[in-house]
Amino acid sequence: MALNDLHDFLARATGCEDLGKIAAKLGLVTQPEDLSLRIIEDWHRGGAETFIMVFTVEGPSLSKKLLLKACTPFSPAVPIEDVLAKWLRRRKFLEASGCLAPHLYGTLEGTLIEEYIPDALSDFELGRWNEGLTRDLMHYAQVLAANGFCALSPFSDLRTDGWRVYVVDFGEDLGDPMQQSSIIDYSQIAVNWLAHKGIQGSTPIGYTGKE
Repeated sequence: MALNDLHDFLARATGCEDLGKIAAKLGLVTQPEDLSLRIIEDWHRGGAETFIMVFTVEGPSLSKKLLLKACTPFSPAVPIEDVLAKWLRRRKFLEASGCLAPHLYGTLEGTLIEEYIPDALSDFELGRWNEGLTRDLMHYAQVLAANGFCALSPFSDLRTDGWRVYVVDFGEDLGDPMQQSSIIDYSQIAVNWLAHKGIQGSTPIGYTGKE
């Protein structure tokens, strides 16, 4: 993707032509300033239903890495706008249940503009692991169980900034809540997942995943 094309996309998404005003509209700066764009990773497949691109907005007081995530659903018969709306509903549901998702700056033409979360949780170094990551992972597991999700590989796409765990995949591998009649023990799955990394985890007694 050429820088001009990236600028044009952001301009359409915000209704602003000047990059400084685009950044202000997205909430990246409080006052427009002289900024530039830099593409870090051009378009590539991010998952079964997405293509992603990583770029930065840079200036005197700003260096912010962002992500474009294009929706590429399994079924071409379903309008992309409908698929994206479903993703956003799932995202809102999980956020309301106390799970974290990257900050969403906007959407346009089936593409999300998101905060970039640097590390895959599955690859995160054991020496950098902290209790907050375990706590977030267990909370996510319990939210999935308590709300009847039937997620495939529920922890494979989680990401982290080193302190918190972020849910980034809201597609069909996650699915909708209340789709599972019997409760899946995601907490035990999470404990096993942690043990595979050499980390001890446990499920709080009586926790419902709905706080």
